[in-house]
Amino acid sequence: MGGGDLDMVKPEKIKSALYALHLILVRARFMALTKEPLEDVAMLLDYAEILPQMFVSEEDMTETYRQSLQADFRLAVTLSRY
Repeated sequence: MGGGDLDMVKPEKIKSALYALHLILVRARFMALTKEPLEDVAMLLDYAEILPQMFVSEEDMTETYRQSLQADFRLAVTLSRY
């Protein structure tokens, strides 16, 4: 890091990281529209809300972001009623 730049998520991973966050939001919307318990939707969003902060971190958060996404995915599957 130098000159006040932020390391955050590696530049080559930003597009993928944003798409992954998009998928979480789409899943939460689907859960709400299919009348899944609002507590489940809220739980998924609670786990997802930390992700955008990683984009402005002063340290490389790529691996932490990846691990958080894996946890969010497992949570979404667990909450799924299918």
